[in-house]
Amino acid sequence: MDKYWQSLFDKIKSDIYKSSFSDTERHYACWLLKDYARFADALLFKAPNFKELPLKERKRVIHFLNRKIRIHKKQLPKVKKHISFMLDDNCYSVFEHQGRQYMDIMTLIPRKRIAVPLSGHTAIKGNVRILLKGSMIEVHYASDIKHTSTSKNDSVIAIDFGYTEVMTDSDGKQYGTSFGAMMSDASDRLKNKMQHRNKLHALHKKYAQSNKIEHKAKAKNILHFNLGRDKLEEQQRKFKAALNAEINKAFNQLIEKNHAIVVSESLSHSFDYQSGRTWNRRLSSWVKGEMKERLTFKALAKGFSHKQVNPAYTSQTCPPCGYVDARNRKGDKFQCLFCGYVNHADWVAAMNLKSRYDDPEITRYTPYRAVKEILLLRFHRRLEMGLPRTVNGRIPDTAIA
Repeated sequence: MDKYWQSLFDKIKSDIYKSSFSDTERHYACWLLKDYARFADALLFKAPNFKELPLKERKRVIHFLNRKIRIHKKQLPKVKKHISFMLDDNCYSVFEHQGRQYMDIMTLIPRKRIAVPLSGHTAIKGNVRILLKGSMIEVHYASDIKHTSTSKNDSVIAIDFGYTEVMTDSDGKQYGTSFGAMMSDASDRLKNKMQHRNKLHALHKKYAQSNKIEHKAKAKNILHFNLGRDKLEEQQRKFKAALNAEINKAFNQLIEKNHAIVVSESLSHSFDYQSGRTWNRRLSSWVKGEMKERLTFKALAKGFSHKQVNPAYTSQTCPPCGYVDARNRKGDKFQCLFCGYVNHADWVAAMNLKSRYDDPEITRYTPYRAVKEILLLRFHRRLEMGLPRTVNGRIPDTAIA
């Protein structure tokens, strides 16, 4: 903490020297930062006496310091407890007693171990990590993946990850249709909860700054009974577990089709949502990392090949005619402005992802601007060749050049 505040003081001193203060005011500001007791008074907007500096100038310096602290402070450092430790295979043993599996963990006391009951029966060996989560203990260990190939053909299927559902494949089947409702409900509940907690934080701060004993007691009670983190973190843990179960169930249903190759969009790029504050908050919690990890694991465990392709404009490009336009998609509905083709936007994206798998021009790392140029060039070439259209005589803006 001392190093944190001293580094913060260095930043503030740089601003002090750049300010329009007089030499005496600069001296006063540095004098306040030199002693923590005087600095604490400054945070409470008290103005300790200093030489012959008038009260007005002292208050000016105090307000300047508080303003700069708010700018530079950000988040205070926290002292974290170690919640996990590693053990090699000499530091523990696994045994069974009355039908239950236990792990004997060595302690700092010679020849005295702690027997931890386990909830399953698993062959645990090698180095393990013991993770402490409240009253629970998790044992993390490495295990070889049992490769069980289920693919019976060389067919290819593509999937498009979504928000309303976990994913949609190129055959039009949707998986995990309750995914979006779970995400929205959890996000909205968390928003309401944090709004109420922010009000309690403000009330706690108000009472904590009071000189009355009863207000100090109220501040202590609010902090102890209303602003704890254990219940909140447990709720978040349960939500993530339910979400992961939904994602895993969706992938298990996909694997039942026994395709040799599964094509998905590349999840390495960042997402920019411009759908309003509420939807941006909901979409920002999209667990693309969990989806990517599950798909990679399933590919190793079940023996199919996972290929990632460039996702640029896949949900805006019409599969029949190739016309690309952002206005083709509105939410989950896709309607081509050129040929009138109508379908679900995620299904359209999955079909386009499948066609990208063996596309020699559009690779996974082709810039998105170059992708659009390629798509428009193909569409114009189609028009020049006189290929049939679904709606005759309709010419998009991009073809007029």
